Amino acid sequence: MKNITRSFKKTDEGPPSSGLKEFFHLTSAQAWEEIQESGQMDANRRMIPLNFSDKTIPQQAHEGAIFGLTEEDSESWWTEEYNKDVPVIETVLKDIRNKNGQVAVLKIKTPPDTYVADWGVHLASDYNGQQGTDRDKLIQVKAHYAESLTPIAQYKGGHRLPEVVCFSDIPVENIELVGTYDVEAYVNEKRQKFGKGPSPTIWYKPSGR
Repeated sequence: MKNITRSFKKTDEGPPSSGLKEFFHLTSAQAWEEIQESGQMDANRRMIPLNFSDKTIPQQAHEGAIFGLTEEDSESWWTEEYNKDVPVIETVLKDIRNKNGQVAVLKIKTPPDTYVADWGVHLASDYNGQQGTDRDKLIQVKAHYAESLTPIAQYKGGHRLPEVVCFSDIPVENIELVGTYDVEAYVNEKRQKFGKGPSPTIWYKPSGR
């Protein structure tokens, strides 16, 4: 854990006896190499940034976490659109940048301190991203996001865009590499699977490619 101070009581409930014993995390091939070198994946990205602090948002939501999907091919993430013809998952994959332009798909054994949140609250018609939404509405959306946190042992479905949120560092021995893929080819393969045409996104191209 790097520069994150915990201030909430962690759940000790483990994953259910069936289902969600693991979750999937997408990252760059370069980041995967760094995880192997350090020996763990750090929970160092806040679920909700501190500048969105409000009495309606619990402190837990400001803690560092690791994020993922309940299944690798989570249909809603590939069919729900944040922008026209751009599935929500593509906005995540656009942030994957490394010299090889590859995405690494990781399968992670679910630790006890893991939840499922509904990222789908960000698809509200009057929410236009952090830069384009007035603060009251932004806080409201973020509060709903925090409220949707459900211990993974209790999650039985129902979230529009289920997002795994793990508040623990994860040792590398609990992480399995599913594969590394050219990010553009990976996206277009999944789009085809879910009945969409080629991605309109302009993807990162390493030099000399």
